[in-house]
Parts: sequence; C-alpha cells; structure tokens
Amino acid sequence: MKLLGAAPVDRTVLSQALDDPITDFEDAALHQVVMRAGAGCIRASALQSPVPYSKMAGGGVVYRRTHTTMGPNVLHAKKLFLLLLIVGLAGCSTIQNRKKGMAMDHTLSGYRTAMRWGHWEGLLSFRDPKAPEMPELDLDNVRVSGYEIRQPPVEIEENKVIQVVQIQYVLRDQQRVRKLREKQEWRFDPEEKRWTLFSPFPDFR
Repeated sequence: MKLLGAAPVDRTVLSQALDDPITDFEDAALHQVVMRAGAGCIRASALQSPVPYSKMAGGGVVYRRTHTTMGPNVLHAKKLFLLLLIVGLAGCSTIQNRKKGMAMDHTLSGYRTAMRWGHWEGLLSFRDPKAPEMPELDLDNVRVSGYEIRQPPVEIEENKVIQVVQIQYVLRDQQRVRKLREKQEWRFDPEEKRWTLFSPFPDFR
C-alpha cells in the first residue's frame, strides 16, 4: 500500500523502521516513508524528543540519550506535520503529472494542425531523433484532407502513450482520395520536458 499516495509502505519500509534510531515505531515508519518519497533533508534527530542531562554523585555530569515522554498534543502535532509534508510531496507529483499532460495535449494538437495543413517541415520537428527513418516520399504531391482521432492517447507505460488516427489524403497527380490508419507512439523526455513521435512516418502512397 501507499501512505497518502506518496511512497509505498512495504516490507522494506517496515524493516528499516525497526532499525531506525527513532524509538517510536510509528514515527520511524513515517520517517522511512518520507525519506523514500524524496525528503532526504528530514533528519531523524528532528523527530526525537530533547536529550536531557543528568548529574552523578560528586558533581560529574553524564550525557545520556533518553526518550522523554511527550504529551498527546505534541505527538499529534508531530505526526500531523509529517502527514502534511507527505501530502505536499504527493501534491508536487500531481502538479508534475498535470504539466506533462498539458505538454502532451499541446504537442498532439500542434502535430494535428501541422499534418492537416501540410506543414511538413514543422511536422518533422515533432519526430524523435531515434525514430525509424522516413520513407522516400514526394510530400509536395500529398494533400491531407482529414485527420480523425480513432483512439485517444493511452499510456501503455511510464512516459509512453499510444494514439491511433485516421488520415485522409489526396495524391495530387492522381486526384484520388485515400485513407490510412496510423498508430502513433509518443514518448516523453523528462529532461527536455517534451513529447516526441517515435513511430514511423505515414506512408503516403
């Protein structure tokens, strides 16, 4: 399972919580979840109660790490802080996914417009550098008259979606209407923050 969608609570988390320097098991588990969710700046010492000093007979001082008892209000406040932090991390992930989705919508719309109006140079800029080589085509002889989405984009794995479209076109030298079905594979580059087309270019013949 996941704690508030931020990080999975599995056997590894529980095992690490047992070895965590935090003495309270619930706090230790929360600490491990936060660490795995990307908040490595949270220090275990920040989750510990203060370390008191105690004096020995004869005036000597012994520095001991002890776990003082905190009131229920303090414990609830501490756990609430951790929960809010995890919610914040989950919220950041949601924002990133929303931005990626908006980038995909913008890319697919731009590609559709370029295809529909025969802007071939702009169309080629959408292609992934590692995509299959284009066939030898006389694009000046092609006039696209229709572009219909048959299957909206579906995410088949992380950063990869499939969309199916039907393209209607005319070869100018033949003046015959033709149709082809294109299965588009779009991939997202997290570093460049952009989507590119990896599937072969439509074979207008």
